[in-house]
Amino acid sequence: MRYLKDLLFTDKYLIKGHVNTGSQRLSTFLNNTRKHFLEMEEATLIKHDGGDRTQAEWMLVRVNDILFAYEMEETGDEALRNLAAQDRAEIAVTVHLKYDPPMQLSGLVRSRAIDSDTPGNHDFFVMVKPMLQGFPAKAAPEYAVLRDIPYLIVNRDRIAFIFRRPD
Repeated sequence: MRYLKDLLFTDKYLIKGHVNTGSQRLSTFLNNTRKHFLEMEEATLIKHDGGDRTQAEWMLVRVNDILFAYEMEETGDEALRNLAAQDRAEIAVTVHLKYDPPMQLSGLVRSRAIDSDTPGNHDFFVMVKPMLQGFPAKAAPEYAVLRDIPYLIVNRDRIAFIFRRPD
C-alpha cells in the first residue's frame, strides 16, 4: 500500500489517495495538466452525506469536479516552494463555491491570483490559512484534517463569487 498523499474535495466525496504528479507539487500539476481526468491510485472515497466508503485501487477523477485539493506530503518543485515561502502581497478574501449546500472559504491569496485579466491565469490557486464554512453536517472523522489545514488548492472554475475582506 502506498502512502496517503493527496486529498480531493468534490461535490459528493472527500477522496484520499495518491495522484501521480511526477516530481511536481499538486498545485503545479493541476495548473499544468490539460487532461480532463486525473489518475488516482489507492483511493478511498468518503461520501459527504454519511461517510459511506468506497475503495478503488485505481480511478479517474474529473478535474472540473474538484472544488479544492490538499497535498498531505510536500514533494517536488523545491525552488518554487522556497519562492512561495518568501514574503508576498496577499489579500484577505472570501470565496463562495458552486456547491450545494453553500460552502465558503476565507483566507489569504496573492492579489494576482484573483485578477481576471492576468494573462496566463491558472485554473487553480492557493489559499493560505483557509477557514471553511458549510461542511456537511454528518462529516466522517477524516474531514477533521480540513479544519486546521495550512493551505488549500482552489479550483477557479468552481467559484460562484469572490470578494475582498477588509484588512
